[in-house]
Amino acid sequence: DKEKIICNVDEKDIAEHLR
Repeated sequence: DKEKIICNVDEKDIAEHLR
């Protein structure tokens, strides 16, 4: 789930995933 990803990665990584 997206929430799990957010917990696992940093904000910068989240920005890349959103790309």
